[in-house]
Amino acid sequence: MLFTELLDEARRRGVHEVFLEVRADNPVAQTMYTGFGFEHIATRPRYYQPDGVDAWVMRAALEPATRSAPGPIGQEALDERD
Repeated sequence: MLFTELLDEARRRGVHEVFLEVRADNPVAQTMYTGFGFEHIATRPRYYQPDGVDAWVMRAALEPATRSAPGPIGQEALDERD
């Protein structure tokens, strides 16, 4: 739920792309990120130290937020003051 909120907030702020690194030896995380629309675009050799594990660089393109998308919890109270 936290990661979904992070991506939703990025959309609301007009972010078009999100990048992240994930350990090459972590298929559970890779699968999760792929499920959110991320794709493996590059590898950073020996990125994680001291064990020298590669990092996958992953990228997701974000669709623009719609006006009906809810904001963060409590945001409606701030919006009412404007």
